[in-house]
Formats: sequence, C-alpha cells, structure tokens
Amino acid sequence: MHLFSPAFSLGPGNRIRHEFPGEVVFSGEFPAVPDAASWARRLARTALVSWHLPGEAVETAELLISEIVTNAVKFGSSPGPKCSESDCANSVGLVLRLHADELIIEVSDSNQVQPVLVEADYEDECGRGLGLVDKLSMKWGHHNQPWGGKTVYCVVAI
Repeated sequence: MHLFSPAFSLGPGNRIRHEFPGEVVFSGEFPAVPDAASWARRLARTALVSWHLPGEAVETAELLISEIVTNAVKFGSSPGPKCSESDCANSVGLVLRLHADELIIEVSDSNQVQPVLVEADYEDECGRGLGLVDKLSMKWGHHNQPWGGKTVYCVVAI
C-alpha cells in the first residue's frame, strides 16, 4: 500500500515508517516556538489524510496535537537533567502511530515536569488544553524518557 503521494512533503527529519506489523508511524521534530503547534497540525493532517482516516478523526487529532504541542512549547522547554540546552531543550517531538482501530499521538519535550489536569474556571484564559485531551481521547497519559524529558500521549478511536 502506498502511504503518501509524491506531493507529500515531510521535510528534513520527518518521516513515515513501519515499526511493527500493521503499524504505520509518522515522526517529526519541531523547534519549541509558538508556531510549532501550527507546523505539527499541518504535517499531521497531511499524514492522516494520506492514511485515509475519517474526517472526524483527523479533526480530533489536529485539535489534540495542537493542545499537547502548545503545552510542550509553553511548559516543556527547559532542559532535563540528561539533556544539555543546545542538544534538546528547544525542540518538540511528534509521533503518530496508526493501528487498525486507533491512532496514538505522542508529543515529547525536554522537561520531566509532568502535566497536571486542572479544572479551568469559566473566566480563565488558559488551563483547558488537557481537559480537551481528556474529553476527546479514549485515554491519555505521560511518562518520563531516559534522556531526561517526557512524552505525553493520547489515543483517538478510528
């Protein structure tokens, strides 16, 4: 099965691969800047559409990616204990894992501080991102990485 068209532009460092039988994986790395969520959404949409996912799943994935990448940029950009600032403090990683009936979204940054789900007040200007992730995904969580950062993940039904 051909997974992407010739017009599909992954750019340097971004790629689609197969890790396990029946699994298709997209990975990319973005600078930890305010535009990272927009870049991640665009590349993810291209990959997800090329995989022929239903429109609703693509839109949900885009929203979840946007929220998690935004959090990674805002709160995850300080270096972890095993990571020098020049090596990995200024990037956000995105991995999409497509299985038969689910899409796993993983966003990694260099800070080991774990995300906290808070209940945002009606008038709060921020604090709703993980609430959206919690409501729109089948499950979500996080784990520390051996290199000193963390990965936040969520699962979307296909």
